[in-house]
Amino acid sequence: MTAAVDDLSMDCYLQQRRESGGSFPDPIYNHADLGPLAMEFVDTPPVQRLRHLKQLGCASYAFPTAEHSRFVHSVGVGHLAGQATMALRATGLDVQPIDVELQEVAGVCHDLGHGPFSHVFESEFLPAVLGRHDW
Repeated sequence: MTAAVDDLSMDCYLQQRRESGGSFPDPIYNHADLGPLAMEFVDTPPVQRLRHLKQLGCASYAFPTAEHSRFVHSVGVGHLAGQATMALRATGLDVQPIDVELQEVAGVCHDLGHGPFSHVFESEFLPAVLGRHDW
């Protein structure tokens, strides 16, 4: 990380975020912004792997425009987690820059354990392979 986020004032943090964070074009929010720490996670192989996993599983076979990767979903969740954390600050809660960064990282990383076909994999494949349904 470029600077110790927990040592920054919120104003300095927001400036650093604009300079060294990342922004992704987004059809719903216009852009999804992430801070520098979350961007370090985005640039790792486990997060990049999510580009090849479908968020909506086989739905695109019935609904051809239902195309959404787990990567795009995770970037959006990270963006919204940061926005929600900043909104808490507006209520008077003592939200620090590190709180925003960690919420974004949690959002970006929340789907890392998913395999192909995701919930079908969990509910059908794993019990068949493991021979039980309580894994």
